[in-house]
Amino acid sequence: MISDFELQQIQIEIQDRSFQTYANVVHDIVGPALTLCKLHLHEMERLENNQEIKPLIDQSQELLTQAISNLRSIVHSPGGENIQRMGLDAALNLECLAINRQNNCRVHYSSLGEIYSFRDSEILLIFRVVQQYLIAIIETQQTRDIDLLLESNTTLLSIKIGFDGIIIVPMKTIDQAQLRVKLLSGKIALSTNETKHLITIDIPIPQ
Repeated sequence: MISDFELQQIQIEIQDRSFQTYANVVHDIVGPALTLCKLHLHEMERLENNQEIKPLIDQSQELLTQAISNLRSIVHSPGGENIQRMGLDAALNLECLAINRQNNCRVHYSSLGEIYSFRDSEILLIFRVVQQYLIAIIETQQTRDIDLLLESNTTLLSIKIGFDGIIIVPMKTIDQAQLRVKLLSGKIALSTNETKHLITIDIPIPQ
């Protein structure tokens, strides 16, 4: 059973992560694009030849389009209420897309089977556990590719996170994830083969 305190803590962590995502996108992507557009406008003021101005206009339009697209994308990034409304499969897919827009590595997401409709509080907990592992791997590994598989049957939801490199996941992340998954009678296992690693999160489907 997930306590109200634990649920509130998870919601706060997801919200904090969303705010961090917003800040990173605005600072690292949108800000530089708008700054370059401003420089182009200043450059166009001094140019008299239309053939010289045209490429700057085209590039400015493209930069503004990308900036607007990035701003729209963070508005629709997973937050507590969005996650509950979308469901686990769609929320994790959207989270991976958001990660891929901001990082050098790529999370390759896939799902198999019909995903069981967990309760809202359980969806938030599972989403946050997966999000924690993804963030920890991205921040501490020298990997470029992460495979995330969500697989479900009538008795078990199995989430597999595969990656390479030297495994350095903070103990705080591991301990917190283990405790949270136990609330759903689940378990987490790590298998490793030299530089290949697989984190498996198994959660039984309520019968």
